[in-house]
Amino acid sequence: MKNKRFFIFLYLMLMVVWLLPAQTVTLEECWVKARANYPLNDKSMQLIEASTRQQLENIRTAWLPQFDIGAQATWQNDVPHISGMPLMQNIPMAPKDQYKFGLEVNQTLYDGNATKARSQIEKASGNIEKQNIEVQLREVSYLVSEIYFTLLLVSEQKKQFELLIDDLNGRLKELASAVEAGVIHRTEYLIIEVERLKIEKLLIGIDEQRKALIGTLSLFTGSDFDEGLNLEEPDAEGLQQPVVRPELDLFRYQKERIEADRALNKVTRFPVVAAFGQLGYGNPGFNMLKDEFDTYYMVGIRLKWRPWDWNTARRNNLSLDNRAAIVQMHQQAFEREQSRATLQIDAEIMQYRQKMDKDAKIAELQASITQTYRVRLKNGTITAAEYITAVNNYSRAQLEVQITKVGYLQSLVRKYLTSGRY
Repeated sequence: MKNKRFFIFLYLMLMVVWLLPAQTVTLEECWVKARANYPLNDKSMQLIEASTRQQLENIRTAWLPQFDIGAQATWQNDVPHISGMPLMQNIPMAPKDQYKFGLEVNQTLYDGNATKARSQIEKASGNIEKQNIEVQLREVSYLVSEIYFTLLLVSEQKKQFELLIDDLNGRLKELASAVEAGVIHRTEYLIIEVERLKIEKLLIGIDEQRKALIGTLSLFTGSDFDEGLNLEEPDAEGLQQPVVRPELDLFRYQKERIEADRALNKVTRFPVVAAFGQLGYGNPGFNMLKDEFDTYYMVGIRLKWRPWDWNTARRNNLSLDNRAAIVQMHQQAFEREQSRATLQIDAEIMQYRQKMDKDAKIAELQASITQTYRVRLKNGTITAAEYITAVNNYSRAQLEVQITKVGYLQSLVRKYLTSGRY
């Protein structure tokens, strides 16, 4: 009784598992998951943004009062004094051991926009770092797409082989009865059986290849896909408007960084004006004729200007010109390669479009031929070898329809990821 309940329970569990819907995933979902799972992702960009904000706050502190506290104790071999004049021998003089403790405050009043230029450099640098990650994420999306479509093709091939095996199993059942009735020779049955075993052997390799591809897709997306995974074909309509290549924004940010460097280089020769104040306590104070501890203070305005820099700014500008030219050359080379790749992909798309109608017609005709051969095989008017040839031709025609369709969609995705411009 217990064993009976156990088997009933096991049967119900198997039925539940069998009735559960298979995993289904789209290419867009794989892109999103791969982006989130990649070590350098949106979280990395958030860290870069946080770091940039912190650096900008540090740069802005240049406009806040700067406080410096200092202390010193010294001994010197001589101090200012008057000698050789008897009437002034009683004038006090500063001690040779001196002590100072004080606070100095500096407030920048004008810096020629140097702080603003440094802020622009920091912003551009942060944008470059983030855009470099976007470039890598685009490569991840491209790689995931290649895996996705390879898996889609292998899955279609597996489906066609399974349909072919089902067809051969149906023929074997029919031929078994015909062999028993003596209508056909047993050799015909064995020819079909051998072909079925060959297909099953090929199916083993396809299954293993499919498992490996599912494992690779799981690795990139951080998912746990099982062997029952179903892949949805991408919507061709949604792939008509390509996304802008992240490399183009990277070039733009690199140019912005160069211009920010140029702005800073321009203001390095501008004067800097600052207000300052000193407050201290020491021996001596500002009165060098008093040998005693005293407080002292001073306020004023300070100007700092370097009118001659030995042509450093000019050479920096020449260097920046060279860097800008190099960035422009890289962009031109990239756009030329992008145009070449787009032309090649467009040719592939056109080729696939022209093939699809032909493939559909061929598959339709092969289906008709196979149906006729199926009846003739049952009646014993053709050999098993002839039927195998027909059914293999039909299977290949069906597979070719799917290969062309998947290739067409894959080319659309490549163009979607490759040809985007501003």
